[in-house]
Amino acid sequence: MTNKLTTDGVNVILGAIEADYDDNNYYVFTSKYTPWANGDVAPATANASVLFSQQVRNELMVLKKILPSGVKRMCRRINWNPQVVYDEYDDEVDLSGLNYYVVTQSRNVYKCLDNGDGNPSTVPPNMTTNATFQTADGYKWKYMFSISEDAMSVHATSNTIPVETSIPVSESAVSGAIDRIRVTGSANGWPSQESTTVVEALANNFFRVNRFDHMEANFYSDSSLYVTGGGGAGFVAKISQSAANASGYYITTTTGNNLVTVGSTVLISPYVDIGGNGAGAKAYATVNNSSGVINKVVIVNPGSGYTWANASITCNALHQSVATLKAVTGPKGGHGYDPYTELGADTVKFSVRVDPDEGLAVPYRVTGIMKNPQNYDQTDVTTNIALAYNQAFISLLPGITTPPSAGEVITGLTSGATATIISANTSSIYFADVTGTFVQDENILGATSSSVATLTAINNSDVNTDTGQIMFVNQMTAIQRQINSSEIVYVELKL
Repeated sequence: MTNKLTTDGVNVILGAIEADYDDNNYYVFTSKYTPWANGDVAPATANASVLFSQQVRNELMVLKKILPSGVKRMCRRINWNPQVVYDEYDDEVDLSGLNYYVVTQSRNVYKCLDNGDGNPSTVPPNMTTNATFQTADGYKWKYMFSISEDAMSVHATSNTIPVETSIPVSESAVSGAIDRIRVTGSANGWPSQESTTVVEALANNFFRVNRFDHMEANFYSDSSLYVTGGGGAGFVAKISQSAANASGYYITTTTGNNLVTVGSTVLISPYVDIGGNGAGAKAYATVNNSSGVINKVVIVNPGSGYTWANASITCNALHQSVATLKAVTGPKGGHGYDPYTELGADTVKFSVRVDPDEGLAVPYRVTGIMKNPQNYDQTDVTTNIALAYNQAFISLLPGITTPPSAGEVITGLTSGATATIISANTSSIYFADVTGTFVQDENILGATSSSVATLTAINNSDVNTDTGQIMFVNQMTAIQRQINSSEIVYVELKL
């Protein structure tokens, strides 16, 4: 067994988490309104003790339900920036630490299939077509999906972005396509590439062209004919025969195309032979005419069904040379079919937005996820927002000018009940961590302030803080809530 989960393993585990979420009520909570013991500095490591867990429950404040829109699979955030060399997709390497995809300022996500032979990217990808496309800097990109503005603002961080699935992209993905053939080595003996024009189509595979650079019989046999423009543009075939005589220059190809006609422009270059267990892939090669080195292999048709492939370049015996190629096959289902797997989405993020009117504007120091909290009547908490603290209206006794202070313990002078003050003013108190039961119209005494007040009305929370499963706890330096702005509270579970 290795110590690294496969992408399928991550998908199974995260899928189980998401499925469990669908059948249960999950809440992000805030807790701990009292300071940390050491000068209110968050402990360096999480506390997993029973006592700490109970303290988290005692100081629960806000529970915000995690809605379906608040659950996202996340992947690393790799921003597109100019003058950066991005990694290209490769079917033979572990991509998890490579920068092989980008997110642009337009919130579009693209996978890099070709990085222009390792050159810096200077032109941002911007097309949202289902097909692959090339930018002016030589990079070849595959559009994956777009992130909505709301999802970006709620879920994205400096390190991660939410992963979406584009239905059109997924449905148009081609399983086992070959979108890249890399030249890994080339000798310098290859014949120059030539451009010519069809002046007569004598048959769908027999053409008279306007010129040759070489007059030898069959000099161009076993080379490639690629129609670069005009009728039949995009057609590529192997040349079986070539001839030059007083009546013209002639080319015969092994396959035909009825659209090639007068005016069609043609590139003649070494032939790219693609093998493997798929079908339909076609490409042509370009040559650096100064050095005689194979420059690049250009994909004309990526084909389909390849789980393995190989490629080679040939010419006839008049001018044999050597080059090595690497055919890169696409992922299962094709590029864009399963963005979670393709981009290595190894994190589930649970996010909620807490608005200013949802809870008290007091600091909290703990967040987490709670599953299936209940009310005191043993019914499930199902509301979008639940407040776990209590409120009481008070009347200060004559001669008392200040209410109990935050963090101090109050005691009911009739009931003997105790609680900790979260926040207070001269007309009301908010409290939690209750022992016993306060009664209306009894007086309360602050343990440190000696403030005395009468409880004129009591509004107890329905949430039973001793229920529910705490699935995750995060402790931090105090977060001060603001009365004029919302907050995004989130928990990321990373595998």
